[in-house]
Amino acid sequence: MHYQRIGRLRNLLVGMVGVGVLLASGITSVIEAEGADALVTQKLVTEESLPDLSASLANEGHPSGSEKVVLVPDGDDQLIAQASVLAATMDAAVLVSPSGSDPGMINTWLGSLGATSVYLFGAEGSFTSEFRSNLTSTVVVSQEIASSSPFERSVAAANLIEQRPSVVSGVGTLADATAFAIAARTPLILTNGTETDASISSFFESRSEQMVTVAGGLESFDVSLLPTQLAESIGYLRTDSLKESFWKAAVQAVAGGADGTETIVAVGDSISNISVSALAASTSGRTFIAAGTSASFASESAAHEYLAAWGPELKSVTLAGVQVTGTMLESLASAARVTRATATGWHVKDLQVVGTDSLYRLVSVAGAATYEAWNTDLLGSSTSADISIPSSAGVPTYFIAKDSAGTELDTLVFRQNEFGDANSGATALSGSVRAGYHHLKWQSTESVPRLVSRIMVDPFADDPFNPPGDPERREVVAITCGTEYFDGPADKTKQWIYQVDVMSSSGRSCDQVDSGLVDLPRSVVTLPATELPDWSQYSRSSSPDSLAARPGYTVADTIIARSMSTSESSAGALSRSSEDPQVVRGSATTDSTARNSAESGSALVLIYETYIPEPMIAVPGFTGDWAKPIIAFHGDGRAWYSLDGGMENNKARTLLNQFFTFGSTHTGSLYKKIGETLKYKCADMALQNCTQTDSASAPLDSISGTFASYPNSATATMVVDSTIPLFPAPAINGTMEWNIRQGGSSVVGTHDRMPVHQLWYGAYASQAYLIYRNDFYNPVCLSGFPRFICKAVVNAQF
Repeated sequence: MHYQRIGRLRNLLVGMVGVGVLLASGITSVIEAEGADALVTQKLVTEESLPDLSASLANEGHPSGSEKVVLVPDGDDQLIAQASVLAATMDAAVLVSPSGSDPGMINTWLGSLGATSVYLFGAEGSFTSEFRSNLTSTVVVSQEIASSSPFERSVAAANLIEQRPSVVSGVGTLADATAFAIAARTPLILTNGTETDASISSFFESRSEQMVTVAGGLESFDVSLLPTQLAESIGYLRTDSLKESFWKAAVQAVAGGADGTETIVAVGDSISNISVSALAASTSGRTFIAAGTSASFASESAAHEYLAAWGPELKSVTLAGVQVTGTMLESLASAARVTRATATGWHVKDLQVVGTDSLYRLVSVAGAATYEAWNTDLLGSSTSADISIPSSAGVPTYFIAKDSAGTELDTLVFRQNEFGDANSGATALSGSVRAGYHHLKWQSTESVPRLVSRIMVDPFADDPFNPPGDPERREVVAITCGTEYFDGPADKTKQWIYQVDVMSSSGRSCDQVDSGLVDLPRSVVTLPATELPDWSQYSRSSSPDSLAARPGYTVADTIIARSMSTSESSAGALSRSSEDPQVVRGSATTDSTARNSAESGSALVLIYETYIPEPMIAVPGFTGDWAKPIIAFHGDGRAWYSLDGGMENNKARTLLNQFFTFGSTHTGSLYKKIGETLKYKCADMALQNCTQTDSASAPLDSISGTFASYPNSATATMVVDSTIPLFPAPAINGTMEWNIRQGGSSVVGTHDRMPVHQLWYGAYASQAYLIYRNDFYNPVCLSGFPRFICKAVVNAQF
């Protein structure tokens, strides 16, 4: 199903255990925890003023001292945010000066840090000549940035370091942009409307090879001011939710190698506090995340959700701020006291590929004499809890434990995505279901942080106007360094889709060295409902025979089984030989008559589409018309669930639809479509007063596919290598390999991250289930940026 942004975390089991801490302000204290918190260090860094707090956090961020220090005057959030970002790019400390004329305590703090070089950062006149002359003799002023223009200060700061990607922000998105820029250690270009268009264009003209991320999107910055060379290098940081912005900054820090288990937290309504706290986290290799406001600390708090996700694996939490309290710290510590489910009985503890066989290692069942692996047929058995199955025999969907008399003792439902081939790599994932408890096991041995999330789907409801897999219902249930995750108890009448994302190639969060992973893959496994629901809960008249699911079957399993049940030749072992006379092969076509017939008569449809969610997008450049200078392209203007009744009306850049039926009369057909590209010139960034100037479509042969249909299974390959006409950018790329079989269909593939890529399956398009969608999409990924930014890898079972 569909998965949206990281940060949706609900229904966690949190044990609230108080430790009764009371601390006075002006104290940096370490609280020694007991019991469940014995391995978690809780620390409160609280001061009466921001200058004092900056000094304490300078020591937090640089426990061995810092030769470089940025000095900034107190009282201006913009100045302190910009100074903190500058310090992050130089791996320096920042000190907030209570006076611009008397260094006073600044000299003492500089001495304790062992500073030798200072950078003065402020508005015009922020620091007097008296201040400079009275600085301690152990330091020299290496640079002074003094301007009343936020933009001019940004340019001066950016020019102090080597060129690197930058974040552009208006004052309305300062908190989001500051946290993100510090996490990424990239310059922050701040605008407030007083700078000239020419000055913006001139600055970015010299950085035409660098990525630019605009905080807040088109509403906050006129991207037409950027030079044409940057047309392929614009990203957007969503700022409609501060909580999600802070989550994104924390995830960015972990991806960059920070220790996710050691976290500094600040109150979310103070930009200055956020800035100095985020800097301390960045320079000490920890993550930063903000909680709620002073008045409502735990409400809508990214920090509480993030700490709960780490739960028992969290090592330390530091709360920093002006007059923050032990009660606030206890609130954070309580969030991390999560009771995770543990092994509750029978499950598949490991899966290995041994030669041409798959070895399933199960936990033993008391009294069991025989273990059997089943799909539609018996695949293998063993007198031990280790069952070896020839890989060619298929994938088991459940295991049975029997006693010496042949009586069934227990049944275990099982699913796995693709494993054991060259494409699966670090993405192999399996899942077991028993008595409402779920067990996930990933086969990669790389000790890196993984984010586990889930979504619940009712497979017995088939309302096409209420598409299953609503992304707003996605839950982040854990971040873990382990190799498995237990969950439950869960509703047995629901289908559960688990997603596991590798957050970083660095093992720092897991006390390990870097893993060497090149890509950060996503794995998906779908665990079926195991009981029928209470029919009285459904408003429509239903019976089990009329629904699209069966206990122990995923929706996809049921679609295949029902299609096979209409054929007298549906039973028998899996037949996948390339010489099989029953095989039906084909490739993608555009025959609309045949397509409509296939859609109306198909048992299963597979959909791979790419689309641009916005109705229209602006790109840098000049139209040549001063009345309408903005270049824009027509997007697809659609929601994530808008399949719009099949191919004919679907709004997409590219679309591939594969249709299959199964049984003795099995069929297969694959159809393709490319959306038209429309180019406009617009009067302003609102993109409403526009005139179309051109139109074109990419060649149809830029998307392709092949398929093979068998009586009880199928395969398909879908390939997208499609340019965007009228726009100087590389092609949209993606390759998806589908393996359709009862008991665990799968899709494995890679794609770029522009635009949105989606994968669906269903009985037909208007009642399809979303398997996958990339969370992050960005025009920067049309320009060949590094793989870890722009290459997505997916291995999903459904």
